[in-house]
Amino acid sequence: MTQDRSALEHAVAALEAQRGALGDAVVGPAIAALRERIAAIRAESGELRPLTILFVDAVGSTAMGQRLDPEAMHDVLAPALRRFAASVR
Repeated sequence: MTQDRSALEHAVAALEAQRGALGDAVVGPAIAALRERIAAIRAESGELRPLTILFVDAVGSTAMGQRLDPEAMHDVLAPALRRFAASVR
């Protein structure tokens, strides 16, 4: 199984390297399928992986959420959440 996983990880890296030429519409779904298979192999093997969890307490967000509609609240928080997620990645 390690060889299978290694081959799949190599395929993911090769596709990522070609993202500029192939585009997100091609590479994204292909990589997603490969990553699902890698995750299945890991689960079957019982392999443990490190996990990072980010907890964000946005001061005043509850009160702001009561004043804004859901779309506006999303527009306010989404850029910050993207930046936080990038730090975790």
